[in-house]
Amino acid sequence: VKRWTVAEYHELIRLGVLKQDDSFELIEGWLVRKATKNPPHESTIDQLNELLSGMLPKPWRCRIQSSITLT
Repeated sequence: VKRWTVAEYHELIRLGVLKQDDSFELIEGWLVRKATKNPPHESTIDQLNELLSGMLPKPWRCRIQSSITLT
């Protein structure tokens, strides 16, 4: 069992151990398999996007399921 740093995670991608489109993400040091998308999930995401996009001031944008690195 190993907890990974953000730098180590990015190095795994750079080395090709993990691919950009692999279904893993790093959460609090743990490599976690991403949940499978399904119609209820997609519908909820679409509804939230519509709601949030209408509430944001211009020129802000709502990013949906995009990568983000927090350190």
